[in-house]
Amino acid sequence: MGLWVRRKKRLAGLFVMGDKIQYLALDIKRGGLSVKAMAEVDLEMAPSQRDVWADPGMLENRMLKIKREVGARWFRSAVLGIQAKDVMVKVIQLPRIEDGRGLRELFKMDFDKHFPFPASEAVFDVATIEHPLDAGGDVSYAVAAVSRSRPVESIIEVCGKVGLMVDAVEPSVMAAFRAMQGPEPPSERCNLYVMAGFYSSFIVVSYKNSGILYRNVSYGFGNERPDEDVFVSFAREIYSSANFVTTQLKGLGVGKIYIGGYGLNYADEIKEAVSSMTLIPVETVDPWDLWEIDGAPEERWGWDVTLGLALRGVDDE
Repeated sequence: MGLWVRRKKRLAGLFVMGDKIQYLALDIKRGGLSVKAMAEVDLEMAPSQRDVWADPGMLENRMLKIKREVGARWFRSAVLGIQAKDVMVKVIQLPRIEDGRGLRELFKMDFDKHFPFPASEAVFDVATIEHPLDAGGDVSYAVAAVSRSRPVESIIEVCGKVGLMVDAVEPSVMAAFRAMQGPEPPSERCNLYVMAGFYSSFIVVSYKNSGILYRNVSYGFGNERPDEDVFVSFAREIYSSANFVTTQLKGLGVGKIYIGGYGLNYADEIKEAVSSMTLIPVETVDPWDLWEIDGAPEERWGWDVTLGLALRGVDDE
């Protein structure tokens, strides 16, 4: 799903996050994926200082630097990722309809029930999902992604100024989930995915191929080594999400916990903390290996979102 979709998706992703921008373009040849171009530049601001989209001049300057670093041309039109602080993702209930094309209008009528600002100020998308509580009656389950219009429109405008066409806009959590699931989802009916990020982290509970619970947690792993109590507190958030599934979703159990992101620099500490609270198997995920991508960078942790954005178009190639 995408907050905003223009045309056919391509194998490139652009992610403006915290204090940096990442761009990644992939090639697909003879059924295999490889890195075509990638670059990362710092933003001239602290992530807590202000919104990255509030200074279009600075953003344009840094985008031009990325363009120079990849050879003064964009290899692909891109899918743009919106950071967690600027987008909300929720699983909601809607009346069941046979015509999926009417789902957006149906959601728009109920928009105010789910989000704290009017639909007229938002860009959004909604899609039905498989859910363990779906009994096939008059109510269906859907995932809705919503952002205020200004952040999305501001960044798209800057992309246009530097010559980069944006095909779609997607929440960062959706992209990370795609990257960590891999081309073939695991065999377990229900799993829990953790992207231990730089400044904050995502938790997604999956049922079959759908996300049925999305959470942002405030723990980050991108700077200096966290204190021991951070690992314990982070593990407690993971455990509580898994426990919610067991107690609230008809006894459905989490089959495995998959961990990726910057936190893999401290994989042993996180796995030990989680394993002290639950018997659910815990595994680490390297999306570059999972998708068998040639030319992966040595410093690969922290590219999960941008890689997931680029992978959005794999099925179209």
